[in-house]
Amino acid sequence: MDRSEYPTADREYKDRLFRFVFNNREDLLSLYNAVAGTSYTDPDSLGINIAKLYEKIIAQNNINIYSSGAKKFPFPQHIVFYN
Repeated sequence: MDRSEYPTADREYKDRLFRFVFNNREDLLSLYNAVAGTSYTDPDSLGINIAKLYEKIIAQNNINIYSSGAKKFPFPQHIVFYN
């Protein structure tokens, strides 16, 4: 296959732009609130809130996190932003 006919995309470009725009924790929290429909005000508590969300998923699905077998977690939801 001739690679010049099918140029490769820079997959890091959009990721770099997203990280640059949302580097500020307050802006990232604002985005999270908009997407999740929440109204958190403390950006430092966002990590704790995500951990609580996983605790809720574990409790709802009755997952034993201390067993040695593989765990099934819900497939992550991805949100695509167009510019």
